[in-house]
Amino acid sequence: MNSLEALNKLNTLAFSFYTAGAVSAASNLGIFDHLGGEGLPPEALAQKVGIHPDGCQRLLSAMQNLELLELNNGHYRNSAAGAYLSSGADVPMSFCQKDNYFYHMGIPSRCPS
Repeated sequence: MNSLEALNKLNTLAFSFYTAGAVSAASNLGIFDHLGGEGLPPEALAQKVGIHPDGCQRLLSAMQNLELLELNNGHYRNSAAGAYLSSGADVPMSFCQKDNYFYHMGIPSRCPS
């Protein structure tokens, strides 16, 4: 493995941790439950989930970059994949992003649920 391949591998590993954390945060806040249908603007969603609008915007942008949300006319809404993270999905996948999922696997979470 050359140095460029090693750097790419390490970057992938490092950013995977942040990606998982961001998806877990969005799931724990219920973001995907609120963004079905027409979706919401960031300010309205921030008020619904009780977080600062700036932090909400950053989290929504991250979810859009991961293709879990779509942005249209200032409203974020679930993408086809993101819809499966909603508790109302036919096959909801949000359980796998909750902090307590790892707790139930025998790996205690450091975050309270």
